[in-house]
Amino acid sequence: MVKPGDRLPSVPLLEATSAPATFVFPAAAEADDRSRMLVLVLDPTRRREEDETWQRSREGPGPGIDARMNERCIGGELPGIGVAMREPEHALEVRLAAVAAGVVVLLVPFAVIAAMVVGGVDWLHRIDQDVSVAVHDYSATHPHLVDFMRVWCLAFDPWTWRLAALGLVVWLARRGARRLAWWVAITTAAGGLLGVLLKLLFERERPSFLDPVATAVGYSFPSGHALNNALGAAVVLAVLLPRVRHKRWLLAVGIAVPALTGAFRIGLGVHYLSDVLAGWLFGLAVVAATTAAFVARRRRPAPAGARSEA
Repeated sequence: MVKPGDRLPSVPLLEATSAPATFVFPAAAEADDRSRMLVLVLDPTRRREEDETWQRSREGPGPGIDARMNERCIGGELPGIGVAMREPEHALEVRLAAVAAGVVVLLVPFAVIAAMVVGGVDWLHRIDQDVSVAVHDYSATHPHLVDFMRVWCLAFDPWTWRLAALGLVVWLARRGARRLAWWVAITTAAGGLLGVLLKLLFERERPSFLDPVATAVGYSFPSGHALNNALGAAVVLAVLLPRVRHKRWLLAVGIAVPALTGAFRIGLGVHYLSDVLAGWLFGLAVVAATTAAFVARRRRPAPAGARSEA
């Protein structure tokens, strides 16, 4: 049995093979819980198998072997390993603080714009009208540009992003990244639902012109195209950016598509400038909020019952 402070004998490095290397210490010959945990620390495949087996044995989701092992390491049962496992926990807390701050930074300007729209602030109304009239007048004299903007907005309709999110969910689930797949699904569904509810809440009428170049149904605030494009692009970037080689190109496309879509909605005369700004802000805020929720769930301590079972 391995005791705290025991010096582990050196183990020769294994030759590279296609299978994951499992290091078994001579001192871990006895199949007690502590020696098994040492093996699991060094073999991610065994840890994943243990986690799946333990999860299936419970009625609902639990903390898994990683959380239980982390608690025991930090508690001193596996000295030396706990120090290494505190670092990821600290990084998790930093990420949680960052995304929580992002939620506040995005929601505050959205709330300000929404309050000014509801209160009918004169200077915001003048800016919206001036921009809308000027851009619409330009569009009316450029029919080919109007056709291009219509095709673009149809191509990047909110349902296009929802279908893309569905594809991401399937792809991630097949790769075993079920937690990330759930985040994509929940974030996309929450953004679409909240966007519709906000439109019904504010009931802002769309811009009106004697000879409009385009028309749209429903209310104006916030812009559904701007909201779902910002949300969808952020989700796609979050999932694919760490996995692709040409990160700058993907990032540029992820910024340009929502920006152009919002501008084209103003150019078609179906949204005010404040509608588009609010849509961008709220879409990104939803992504930040769901990210914070998932990060917080990862660092939540295990229930007392789960600890006793471990």
